Amino acid sequence: NPATIAFWAFLIGSVTFLPFFFNEISAQNFHLNLTLRSETGIIFGTFLSSALSYYLFFHALKYLKASESSVFTYIDPIVTVLIAVPLLGEIPGPFYIIGSILVFLGIYIAEGRLHYHPIHLLRKSK
Repeated sequence: NPATIAFWAFLIGSVTFLPFFFNEISAQNFHLNLTLRSETGIIFGTFLSSALSYYLFFHALKYLKASESSVFTYIDPIVTVLIAVPLLGEIPGPFYIIGSILVFLGIYIAEGRLHYHPIHLLRKSK
């Protein structure tokens, strides 16, 4: 079940992250500077963004091979900058552009095709 896998992934990630979290709180006292806006952002990032994306990724793994679904993780940085430019006003630098080219080159080498999109397999398996 995708929800079970996502739960265990988050639980294991959270437990391994806790020592660093407590160390950061004690060193920086950042919890004194939290506002409602920052708490809302943390909750949104945790539950809506991360949990939903992990659930959908594991759901896709039920119907696709892992090698086919991993292609989507390669394009995460590309999608991130497409969102960051209009939302945050950030402009990608030369290292980002070179990295993007290397990502697409890696996809082409690994998959042997750049235009392949396995979304049709999700529809077939239902």
